[in-house]
Amino acid sequence: MSDPTSAPTKQITPWAIDEGIVEPITTFTERLGVSYAVGTEADDVVFTLFNEGCEIEPSDLSNSALDLIPSEFADGVASYDIEFITSNFANDSAGFVTSEGSIGSVKFCVRATSYEDVISVAFRDTEFVLTYDLRDLTYEVIDIEIDAEDPDVGLDTQLGDLFVIAACQCEEYACEDYAVEQNSPLVFCLWAETLDEEKAENVVVSNFNTRIFAGEGGDAIEYMPVEIGTNTYNPNDLTVVTVDIDETVMISTILIAAFYSSGFPTVNIDGFVFLEFASASGARAFEEYGLEIDLVGASQLGCIAALIERITGLF
Repeated sequence: MSDPTSAPTKQITPWAIDEGIVEPITTFTERLGVSYAVGTEADDVVFTLFNEGCEIEPSDLSNSALDLIPSEFADGVASYDIEFITSNFANDSAGFVTSEGSIGSVKFCVRATSYEDVISVAFRDTEFVLTYDLRDLTYEVIDIEIDAEDPDVGLDTQLGDLFVIAACQCEEYACEDYAVEQNSPLVFCLWAETLDEEKAENVVVSNFNTRIFAGEGGDAIEYMPVEIGTNTYNPNDLTVVTVDIDETVMISTILIAAFYSSGFPTVNIDGFVFLEFASASGARAFEEYGLEIDLVGASQLGCIAALIERITGLF
């Protein structure tokens, strides 16, 4: 029986952003280098400069105490330099500086966001606090604190936490449980729900992937009927994807024979989905889904295959 509440395997790793590495500072030169290792599927990483707390972007950078200078994203590494402009500390327009006379601190936050094409996937916030001393007309860094926020799974939740992805085995967009026979289509549906289990209005599935798998270790079998595409989902030749008027997505595919010949009684399905508002707001979110499907006759086929293997081993 399908289980729409099954927890899927986390798949954000290909876009994940590791904790930032800050260049060691022995003699401070008013510049700080920060780099991040990024998952192999990310097309780009964008940095956003925030005030302390990583919630508000500075409104006036005309006389800012610092400047963020990004480098080109390449070879899975995203990096930037922070240049501190000490001449602006006394009249910082961006709200980064807190001072008492010649002693003060510069507090700011940088968000690194990974992208799949134009879709923002994962992010990591890093908070910086630099304590300085300008007495005796010299510039001395007293301390630097760096707090790399643990992003858990680092999901971009521009749509908030209002939506989940519901998934079920279905026929003509209506949920229905049934065991799948070999050479018969496996059909399941995806849609966005609010937390009260009502279908979300004006939210569409813009991109997604699907992984069907069973077994562990050397016995594991995996099949990917739908891949993330550059602009939208990309089904293989055995798979058809259609969308109903209410934005429910129906996926119909043929299971590869190996699931049956290996004797698996069930297969698992998981994947991730990009949601977007149907309006031009551009707001997006990333969610996961998962379910389990029963197979017909798989255990018997597995026993026959094992028996044949034992018999042939006698010769």
